[in-house]
Amino acid sequence: EQLRTLVDVNALAGEVKISGQVGGTWPDTWVDGTLEANGIVFEESRVQGLDLSYRVDELQSGPQLSARLEAHAARFGEVEIEAATAKTEYAINANDHHASFSARLTQSSAIEANLAGEFSADDQRSEITLEQLEARLQDDTWNNTTPVRVSFTRDDFLIEDFRLAHGDAFIESSGGMLDDQFQKLLFRAGNIDLDLLGDIISTPTQVSGRGDLTANLEGSLEAPVLKADLIIRTQQQPNPLFEEASLNLSYAQQQLHGTAYLQQDARRVLGAKLELPVNLALDGTPIDQRLLDTRLSASMDIDRPGLEALSTILPGLPPLAGTLQGRVEVAGSYSDLAIDTRLDVEGSGIPNMKLLVMANMDQEQISFE
Repeated sequence: EQLRTLVDVNALAGEVKISGQVGGTWPDTWVDGTLEANGIVFEESRVQGLDLSYRVDELQSGPQLSARLEAHAARFGEVEIEAATAKTEYAINANDHHASFSARLTQSSAIEANLAGEFSADDQRSEITLEQLEARLQDDTWNNTTPVRVSFTRDDFLIEDFRLAHGDAFIESSGGMLDDQFQKLLFRAGNIDLDLLGDIISTPTQVSGRGDLTANLEGSLEAPVLKADLIIRTQQQPNPLFEEASLNLSYAQQQLHGTAYLQQDARRVLGAKLELPVNLALDGTPIDQRLLDTRLSASMDIDRPGLEALSTILPGLPPLAGTLQGRVEVAGSYSDLAIDTRLDVEGSGIPNMKLLVMANMDQEQISFE
């Protein structure tokens, strides 16, 4: 209560106990202490219990700090943490800093992470080396295959040798940034279990299978150049929406290009293309100013996909049967958009069902046949 008044923060509650002592004779003087906190609430964060112990030695020649932290039942925004422990040894001299550290984070009984490494810094650059990086996600344990190195200054950063693997699945990244210019920033993920990913991020539609993603980022913050490729392969299951799906995106000079396809029964049943004028600069441009009102186009060709698969992802629909064939085209601009849709439905139980939709958003005309 007194601390809340002192720092002028309303959403602050809890209890903190601090103790410490100083010993030895100069220059061999040491300081150690503890901090215990319970029921801490600050803004949207809370920590039920926290214990910190520390010791500082060699105050004259170059301070050396050792510390250990334990916390449990914490929440930071939307992130829940069941328990966390960390310890470090930190040394400072006139020219550089050096530290070793280790930590364990338990978010739940199914998600846990362990890491250990070193930190060093001088007047020019700082570097973090992770000798151990382990993540347990449900029954899968992911480990780094080589030490991960991240170096940085105020103006740049560089990632080297980041790779986590579990069996034949992997996640890796490399590259960096120098003076607001991306230096071949790469992210790759291969053979990722989509069931596990869906459980972690709570996707509304569950797709079982494996996925590969490659993304490259170059250019600058104001004019990024992006290429991304995604492939999803579904596992054997009744009436899958698709067996394989692919998405390819590229962006440069305020133009987003994309292609996509779906495959059923070893046959491509849907293909799509798009060209959109959009500003994806990594700056503070408001969302409503990112759509550029110049020429755009999009098309989708549909070649007899099985409609019964839709009920697997949209359970609210009645049972469907038959196939769908046709083409959808969109052209114009965001303010003057024309849509041309021609679809044939076969085997649905409704004889000779056809749908023709032509729309011009500027003239507000829509016709059906």
